[in-house]
Amino acid sequence: MNLTSQCIMHPKIKDTVLNNTITMKSTPRTVNRVRFGERIYTKQRVEKRRFYVDNISFDMIYCPRGHFIKKGYVKEVFDMKKASLFRSVIIEDEPILINPFYLGETEVTQELFEKVLNFNPSEFRGDGYPNSNKHPVENIYLYNSLRFCNELSSIFGFKPYYIFTKGKEHSSIPKINQKSNGFRLPTTEEWKYAAMAGTQNRYYTANQFATFNGRDGNLNSFAWYEGNSNNQTHPVKSKLPNNWGFYDMNGNVSEMTSNIDEDDYDRNASKVDTCGGSFKDKASKLEILKGTAQCYADSQYKNIGFRICMNQKK
Repeated sequence: MNLTSQCIMHPKIKDTVLNNTITMKSTPRTVNRVRFGERIYTKQRVEKRRFYVDNISFDMIYCPRGHFIKKGYVKEVFDMKKASLFRSVIIEDEPILINPFYLGETEVTQELFEKVLNFNPSEFRGDGYPNSNKHPVENIYLYNSLRFCNELSSIFGFKPYYIFTKGKEHSSIPKINQKSNGFRLPTTEEWKYAAMAGTQNRYYTANQFATFNGRDGNLNSFAWYEGNSNNQTHPVKSKLPNNWGFYDMNGNVSEMTSNIDEDDYDRNASKVDTCGGSFKDKASKLEILKGTAQCYADSQYKNIGFRICMNQKK
């Protein structure tokens, strides 16, 4: 099961909102002003939408319609004539069509999470971790990430995506509001599609990954992992992005998606797909096409966080 229907369309945000400020009524979140809809283009002509919650901003990057190879692996061959390695992707299944969507430029930070939900469960916070408000939030339950999406949607006047059973918010998998235009978790397929960014790479910035067979090459330039993390998270955007402008798609924290394996007998035993690897993992665990890890929906992990997603009109 996954908690996403790609048939849902995000309404077009008009340019006329670029300079508008929406004043919110006082809420327990103490959010007073929000802005959204600002279009930004990078040098690579990647489209972003910038959102503000008071003085905290976050960017959502547009991912165009395309196909994702769900099952496959990268074969590395040494070309004797050219004396160089080249790669080819061996496809084991039909490519999956991915509709356009927006995905968070970074993992959800501690400051944004705390601003929206009024608490911060993260392990790596406080004086011992400089600039920890910019670290990705972690040590959360699946429910915390889904509730965050709903609350953030409400702040911007969007319809919340997830519908919880009253009194069973922590112990049940929510239904989806088919008319929602709000924030959600990406599917595993969307996450990997964005991570590969239109390439056929092992790692999300594999064009910069110079060596193979377990050696690290210049992995240090774009990922926090076992070899350089000092066994902790680090501020988002402190490594290089991929071709579409996404940061930390490899390493820092592994990220929950909306793909869930439900346990019919014990909902607390339901498992959630996680992608990207974390600061605790070896380089080999960061590869995109090697498969997907899982975590328990009702457990907390100091190396697992999430990033948010939105549907876009086809």
